Amino acid sequence: MLLVVFGELFREVTSHTGMTNTLDPWLANAVAAHRLAWLARALSVLTWLGSSVFLIPLCIVVAGWLWRSHRTLRPAVNLALAIGGAAALYDLVKPLVGRMRPPAALQYGAPDTDFAFPSGHATQSASFYAMLVVVLTNWVWPHRRVLLSLVVALIVAIVAMARIYLGVHWLTDVLAGLALGLAWFSMLMALMAGASIPSSSRSPSTP
Repeated sequence: MLLVVFGELFREVTSHTGMTNTLDPWLANAVAAHRLAWLARALSVLTWLGSSVFLIPLCIVVAGWLWRSHRTLRPAVNLALAIGGAAALYDLVKPLVGRMRPPAALQYGAPDTDFAFPSGHATQSASFYAMLVVVLTNWVWPHRRVLLSLVVALIVAIVAMARIYLGVHWLTDVLAGLALGLAWFSMLMALMAGASIPSSSRSPSTP
């Protein structure tokens, strides 16, 4: 389903139809016209919660902490795959689509001029923070999955809103990033579940 959502957004962006011609420009102009300076300043800081500059050190800190307490590298591998795979995917798609960001006049602060679709912040934050919930509830706080999920959802929502409010991404860039990041996370979880099935529980092969 997530890949279907991403595929539809990809189609609209590359064919310049749907929301790319209606909701995207309307929302970008509306946000720029009513942007509050104090909120933009706050979100220009909070947007770093979805940046590799923040996520990679966080990944290292969490992995090191879990290695020290549980002597396992599995959480580190899972977190690295979550952020590394997400980054590789959007780095592949961005030049393929070649979509420009909103005009500099609609952006807050120094304009960002690299490719826009999908939002890298949204892609990697969705994948990484979802995996962080799995890692922490599996190894540290097994009874706090709901609380962690709510906190993580709030962080990802703030990052997504920040990219739109600061005018550095169109709405469809952010939606596509969230769909792509969660799709990558879902694929990782499916692969992990398959790898964890004991060989004895699998269907015997035909003689």
